Amino acid sequence: MFKPLRLVSWNVQRRDEPWRLLGADEPLDVALLQEAKPPPADVTCDVVPARDSECRWTMPGYTWSFRTAIARLSERVAVRGRRTVDLGVADADALHVNRGGTLAVADVECEGETITCISAYAVWETVVHEVSTSRPWIVSDASAHLVG
Repeated sequence: MFKPLRLVSWNVQRRDEPWRLLGADEPLDVALLQEAKPPPADVTCDVVPARDSECRWTMPGYTWSFRTAIARLSERVAVRGRRTVDLGVADADALHVNRGGTLAVADVECEGETITCISAYAVWETVVHEVSTSRPWIVSDASAHLVG
């Protein structure tokens, strides 16, 4: 009998503790993460992009390490990451993105079926406005159309 794929999407806000909580939640198979730092050394799950991959864990325009990621949390699934590269890079085998780190993509195989999972993140943009001069607004929906 087919057991449903258990998947969670979570903006982990650059914290380490969510990695540990996900690893302890046995019913989960896959996590689609946003604002993820590289997993701590004591967390053993497979992750896309790989910890030691060429992919940057620091997104353009930011000084701290975070990006989207996909984590394999159970032995029920196999996860094969798809490479992403910035627009303008000549690479026919990769998915091209406007901003590095805004997409993590993987093919997840479970009980003979394969689905493509995507973790997406719209980065914060500063918006100039005339309503208030105290502080600029920051909004993520200003960049959502650039994801992908």
